[in-house]
Amino acid sequence: MVSIGNHEYDYQTDEQHNDPSVTDGNYSVGGVQAFPGTDGGGECAVPVVHRFRTPSNGNGVFWYSFDYSPLVHVVMLSSEHHLAPGSVQHEWLIKDLERVRGSGSGGGSGGGVPWVVVTLHRMLYTTQLCEEADYINSLLLRKQLEATLRKYRVNLVLVGHQHSFERSCAVYDGKCVAPGAHGTVHATVGTAGAGIEKCGFDPTDQHGNFSVARANKWGYARVAATEETLTLEFVTNADGAVWDTSTLRRWD
Repeated sequence: MVSIGNHEYDYQTDEQHNDPSVTDGNYSVGGVQAFPGTDGGGECAVPVVHRFRTPSNGNGVFWYSFDYSPLVHVVMLSSEHHLAPGSVQHEWLIKDLERVRGSGSGGGSGGGVPWVVVTLHRMLYTTQLCEEADYINSLLLRKQLEATLRKYRVNLVLVGHQHSFERSCAVYDGKCVAPGAHGTVHATVGTAGAGIEKCGFDPTDQHGNFSVARANKWGYARVAATEETLTLEFVTNADGAVWDTSTLRRWD
């Protein structure tokens, strides 16, 4: 199952009728992209759309959801389209989460799925240096999404974009929550494709104290789910060793 990013969002020309991601109401300021600047040319959008097949419950390859066994519900979002409350994508997200979580923090568990994982390309939480634009964008995404993630008890957010690994504590509004309180773990796993980031990290109060593990290393993530725990591991390519482990427990 694939998720799109800044290299798949649109054409960088005025031929917007050729843009495979077009859905009425999803354009943002200056075109389809949600963020200013050109950190990707949309050059991969057409092959991605034609090569991959996804569930038809959203907007093609751009956003959709699926269940992975009875234990995990996965929501694939597009950070390159409108995500603000009231946007087409955000309204779809709410309906999808209501289906598996009920009406929210005070509601039932819907279909009984114990774990909800949301993916998108860009980060809500980052302390990577030399990437001030990404940090600014992360604050915008928090403003747009974080209340919804908390209301519907999203356990884990997986992102890429930065070519590094970073994992947060269970966090809300920039602060680690108390053990057992409602917070979402965020993990950046962008350690494939282009070169690894050369900059370090700044896990200080300038960005927040939410960053608990971070590395500029090649590697990949794997996730294991049971009824009671969701375990996230980061495995390094160099030796196949588990470099970081986090065990999440259900909010309810």
